[in-house]
Amino acid sequence: MRRRNRESGLTIVELSLTTTILITLIWLMTTLSMTAVRSEDYAKRISKATEACDDILNTMKRSLESSVFIVQLNALGLSYAGLLQNLVTERIIGVHFPTVDENGIFEKEAAPHTKTGNSLVFAEHYRTDRFTCSSGNTYRIPIYRFQAWYLVEAKPKSPIKDYGGFNLSMWISEPMADGIRLDKIADPNDLLEVVQHLGDATPDAEGVTHKPVRLVWKIGGDPAVTGTFRYIDSAVLPCLFDFASVAAIKINHDPTSSQLDLLNFRGLGISPNSAPPQAGIAAFSQIDTSGDGFPHGFEIQITGPASSREVLLRLSIVDYAPGKELLFYRLHVVATTRQGVTS
Repeated sequence: MRRRNRESGLTIVELSLTTTILITLIWLMTTLSMTAVRSEDYAKRISKATEACDDILNTMKRSLESSVFIVQLNALGLSYAGLLQNLVTERIIGVHFPTVDENGIFEKEAAPHTKTGNSLVFAEHYRTDRFTCSSGNTYRIPIYRFQAWYLVEAKPKSPIKDYGGFNLSMWISEPMADGIRLDKIADPNDLLEVVQHLGDATPDAEGVTHKPVRLVWKIGGDPAVTGTFRYIDSAVLPCLFDFASVAAIKINHDPTSSQLDLLNFRGLGISPNSAPPQAGIAAFSQIDTSGDGFPHGFEIQITGPASSREVLLRLSIVDYAPGKELLFYRLHVVATTRQGVTS
């Protein structure tokens, strides 16, 4: 009986070995579980960054494909940029517009700011207003609006700010009527009715009501020249007036269309110049460390003749969360402007 009891038990060595195996199995299961959680988290972050980058670049591309005017780095372009109101909620980071290279290609520039920009301002064909006057004549008036895309300082509570990254803003203006098309309306009574219709936002020929139009613009004209910009006051005849001076011209933003925070609310940001090589900063430009720096993770180049501009748009965005691995995602697209002219 004693022998059988000893044989049915476990020796100390066997017990130790069993315990070691159990501990090892528990450690392996825990490690695999933690690895799976980290992998799932990383996949979610990649998906979030990919979705944001694709969404932003495709929005820019679609708008540029209907653009009629692109601001570039010259005196006229800067004068247009100065007309845009209420651009920021946070501080703007170093605005640099691209310079159009009509006969060039997309390539890395030899020195900073020779052709690449990190801010973009253009006017898009927003819609066409169709209105029938009491005379029976029907007129089609193109309606435009400006878009501005630029870097701003990250929001104070965003973890991206701790890393040194930035936010991206999309500013969209109030609508503007085509001044050249309005000037072609020969009948003064018809012109008055069309202008009042635009200013009062009465239903169009299809019975649809749109936002009021306050500004009238001749595409690409110098704002300092009288008539480039005019304003509509439908309550006072003749309803269409010149601005007293350039200083009086103000292009206001449409808060319902503008998105001044495109990335920080998602926990993402624009990669800074100080990002590691995998962020792919300055693929087409040269880094400039003066001031706020240039280009960071937003690069723009424009090539081609006025009738068909090609615009390169490149983003490098970062997901930075304390205690987690840095995650970068970069992508570029090319938009073709089929009716564009530039400053």
